[in-house]
Amino acid sequence: MKMLKYALHSGGMPRNRLLRQLSAHIFRRSYSSNIRNIGILAHIDAGKTTTTERMLFYSGKTRSLGEVHRGNTVTDYLTQERERGITICSSAVTFPWSGNRINLLDTPGHIDFTMEVEQSLYAVDGVVVVLDGTAGVEAQTVTVWTQADKHKLPRLAFVNKMDRPDADFDKCVNDLRTKLETQPVCIQYPSKNQDGLLTINDVITLEQLTWQPKDLGRSYSKTKLEPSDDLRQLQEKRNELIDQLSGLDDELADVVISTESFDNVSNALIERALRRATCQQKVVPVLLGSAYKNVGIQRLMDAVNTYLPAPEERNQIYDCFGNEVAGKVFKIVHDKQRGPLTLVRILRGEIKRGMRLICSRGQAEVVSKLYEPLADEYREVGAVQSGDVVICAGLKLLEICSHLVRQP
Repeated sequence: MKMLKYALHSGGMPRNRLLRQLSAHIFRRSYSSNIRNIGILAHIDAGKTTTTERMLFYSGKTRSLGEVHRGNTVTDYLTQERERGITICSSAVTFPWSGNRINLLDTPGHIDFTMEVEQSLYAVDGVVVVLDGTAGVEAQTVTVWTQADKHKLPRLAFVNKMDRPDADFDKCVNDLRTKLETQPVCIQYPSKNQDGLLTINDVITLEQLTWQPKDLGRSYSKTKLEPSDDLRQLQEKRNELIDQLSGLDDELADVVISTESFDNVSNALIERALRRATCQQKVVPVLLGSAYKNVGIQRLMDAVNTYLPAPEERNQIYDCFGNEVAGKVFKIVHDKQRGPLTLVRILRGEIKRGMRLICSRGQAEVVSKLYEPLADEYREVGAVQSGDVVICAGLKLLEICSHLVRQP
């Protein structure tokens, strides 16, 4: 344990070499691969909080849709946030989706609160960048994108507000390419149904997705496109996607070369290739929808599960801890009843109630209670596993970005 502490606190190249040597001899912690830790980033008023509210609603975490203009959202719970209609402090929420557990951090979009975004990015393994479909890449979009680059985070792009008549999907994709110098990969395209409502054409499955407005978008239908100009154009987009990914993924390239055709490439193979390219930050999958009109959110959550990495795929520098506890503090809030509450990303090991932890400065404290995060609501739990996010009560001497280990 003393060697581990020395590895954590010593600086320079000797520390990195020691970490690699230790990780070769210590059993690696077995993660739960069904966890996704993500942040949601955007310019102000692009629709981050509305998107988060839909995720909570469709996952069953909340029973009603929160609206920013009504001041009843889960993540914007401060009085100033509800009065102004903007996010000031980052908020953590947890919800289930398709067998996975998603820990999401809703971050501010205003430039004055950029530090809230920076602190949150220490706790996530990937991000969703929301674009306003009528404005494309804006000033704060560039700022948060640069922050995600600093942390080397894989990301998805979600083009929101595509129901509006002045929305321009192609412009948003071009902005991603030119202003952010990334390689966007469109896996959806917008279309309209007979009633003039927004629908989505899926490039991989060649299906049209239609959401039902009567049940607040809880359900949607999948329809195979009939032979038409729309289907031919979508098949061309699918071939372009395969061609683009085959230059980045060996498995997909081998199949394309051996079959000498794009038609024999399965959907599952495309998804695996896209996932690898996304996790390696070679491409950015682009999805679309309208959070306010309840369109496209379920497929965005599916994409988070499918394309963004699990905790075990990142932070290998902490492998030397094996099953021992290692965590990082990324936010501290003060509750009138519970006192200081510390939000911790668990990098290795398992934190339990009553455990004694040591911070980077050598101070030891006892975790009195553990809570599952849901903005300003708290559900007490007994223990939290590696790769997860937890709120710890009873830690009074910590600072943001402090590391935590268990006292031997």
